[in-house]
Amino acid sequence: MTLQAFTIGSLLLSAVVFPSGMIYGQYALELSLEATAETEDGRQFLNPWAGGLNNAQFSPVDLNGDTLPDLLVFEKAGNRWLPFAGESDATGFQFRYDPQWLDGLPQASVLGLALDYDGDSDADVFTYTGTGISVWRNRLVEDGVWKFVRYRNGKALPTERDGIGQELRMTGGDIPAIEDLDADGDLDILVANASGVFVEFHANRSIERFGHSDSLVYELVSDCWGRFMENASDDGISLDTCLSPVAPPASGFRISGNAIARSTGSASLRPAHAGSSLCLTDISGDGIKDMLIGDSGASRIGYLYNGGSDDDANMLVHEPGWPASDVPVLAPLFPAAFALDANGDRRTDIAISPQDRGFSGNFNSLLLYTDTSSSSVPAFSLEQTGFLQQDMLDFGEGSCPAVLDFDGDGDQDLVVGNAGYSDASGDRKAQLALLENNGALPPGFRLLDTDFANLSELAIERRCACPAFADLDGDADPDMITGNEEGQLDYFENIALPGEPASFIWMETFYQEIDAGSFAMPAFGDLSGDGLPDLVLGERNGNLNYYRNTGSASAPFFALQEDFWGEVQVSEGGLLNVGFSAPFLWQNDHGGHDLFVGSLGGKVFFFRDIYESGNPAFVVADSAFAGKPDGERSVPALADFDRDGRPDLVLGNFAGGMVYFRGLPGTTSWMDWQPESSSIAVVPNPAGQCFSIRLTGHDQVRCSVYDHFGRERWRGTAGVNPQPICLDLPPGIYTIKAQGLPAVRIVIAP
Repeated sequence: MTLQAFTIGSLLLSAVVFPSGMIYGQYALELSLEATAETEDGRQFLNPWAGGLNNAQFSPVDLNGDTLPDLLVFEKAGNRWLPFAGESDATGFQFRYDPQWLDGLPQASVLGLALDYDGDSDADVFTYTGTGISVWRNRLVEDGVWKFVRYRNGKALPTERDGIGQELRMTGGDIPAIEDLDADGDLDILVANASGVFVEFHANRSIERFGHSDSLVYELVSDCWGRFMENASDDGISLDTCLSPVAPPASGFRISGNAIARSTGSASLRPAHAGSSLCLTDISGDGIKDMLIGDSGASRIGYLYNGGSDDDANMLVHEPGWPASDVPVLAPLFPAAFALDANGDRRTDIAISPQDRGFSGNFNSLLLYTDTSSSSVPAFSLEQTGFLQQDMLDFGEGSCPAVLDFDGDGDQDLVVGNAGYSDASGDRKAQLALLENNGALPPGFRLLDTDFANLSELAIERRCACPAFADLDGDADPDMITGNEEGQLDYFENIALPGEPASFIWMETFYQEIDAGSFAMPAFGDLSGDGLPDLVLGERNGNLNYYRNTGSASAPFFALQEDFWGEVQVSEGGLLNVGFSAPFLWQNDHGGHDLFVGSLGGKVFFFRDIYESGNPAFVVADSAFAGKPDGERSVPALADFDRDGRPDLVLGNFAGGMVYFRGLPGTTSWMDWQPESSSIAVVPNPAGQCFSIRLTGHDQVRCSVYDHFGRERWRGTAGVNPQPICLDLPPGIYTIKAQGLPAVRIVIAP
């Protein structure tokens, strides 16, 4: 199987040509895992570009037919799928991100569990409809590509309660347990009831009614499976307690025992469902499935020992802080347990992931407990506090990458902001990370700093910080602004001496009293053509704000021109009108600017050859620039990271990670570039480090050379008989502007 790709010409074509890439005009990109990343001490990230994890749901699957366990992970923060293939080498067992399996995976929301319900050895997908559980059936085609079709046209699964047919309802956010509890060959379902107090057992009747397992028809056989009740106000459990049990069906299922509580207290009148996560696995080693249960308002996992059977459970012991024999789970908020084989030893391990999106831990928050026992009785020990996360570039939540040549070596580095790291208390604090690029092909990044510019230590304490860079004081080096959750900007001055790496100090909050509402996302570009950086701000509402720089190089002043610039709106409707527009300006191959805008829905909107006035409205050239949306709150950053003359793309997302796309042949490159005709002639063009600027019809004019960040790299005069200009410039495309004349481009070749 090959990586997916979309080919896009002047119009978005329907034909899929190269899987996970796209071509539009000068841009040809392909999802790539070739770029490497390492920590400052040299530890390699195994899966740097997997995109991050916050609220994961784990399903053991067989992706490739080998004997090693694989994983299909559903990330609730953005409704993303992440396939991992198990592999074993001299260093041990590991899960490697394998995006080729993304092809064909269905859209899921809130819930994504992969299980084979129809017995064809291919993983089907159980997800949430808005009222209950629905299923995508996997119809594997001959070339090995998954193809999913909706079971019952996407409707919620049916069940019978006292002989009356209805939907098998589940509250959104809950995690059901889906197992063959009655050992008849089809999958049954355990789900918390509407009040969140009891667990319902819905038995699949496919085998009994049709003689095969490829149907999902259910009957409620117990509304108090396990004979326990969750407390109303916390994660406590009352044992040997049931209310209004369902009468035993004719099939022989029964609810044994007669300890029935008729309490009128708060537990029986619980007004709202608090949320439950259910995981069945044999913790005690007696061959009967016990339960690990999580509560939406808690940070612990409870263990319920089953003294009955799988189908007729009787929970006799409750251990509120599992595992009592090791480090108990502390995973805010709403932890869920998932059974899997994490090391290829064929024993069941347990992964823990918080499920309360936005209010749970988002960094090193996935716990792995491995079974270290050599006997039939499991012994679970905490092995990792960042399961899978430690192998990724993961920056908490809401990663927002920006491009900066930090050390002035000509390689484009990355500064990654975020919407904060959450700790165990739920407090959130934004930080910046610095990734140094080695400029190789493919590139390699080193994570030099996870608190760049000491942002977390400053008195301003931001929950969100998304950076952008431009020379804001006229000293020929890039300064930094960061957009924050209040819609305002913080200003950091670069105080590095010439030839030194960038060094930023905080100078001003509420910079120039600019306020975009909330969640300001800045981008700079010389849109007015006067040699000064102008400012574009995205915001939570999904529109763009344009500020023209009416000041000077050393004293910029950003004056609001339009708060609905180009009539760009990426919210795509909805009652809340939320879009989280994230702009990026790219100087294109003929001196203008192309605009890329990330969005809440994960799409990247592409506008070609935009203009300062924003009137008439910008026309969307493509709303699938980076292919199928992969998560939420996409934030694009383009640069030639591998110095091959073609723009590459790094895409941030809500889960805190990043995805890397490399530029392909077909993208604008220095070899393909043709100079514009103008009264300014640059000779030679392309050039090495020396070139001449020659004028036609002018004796002498002041000129400047700018890089694609709008930084002035040279200033001087040009005339009819110019002298050679020799500059130490990294390879790339530069703009030459002369007073009163159209700008031209020059290519500095490697």
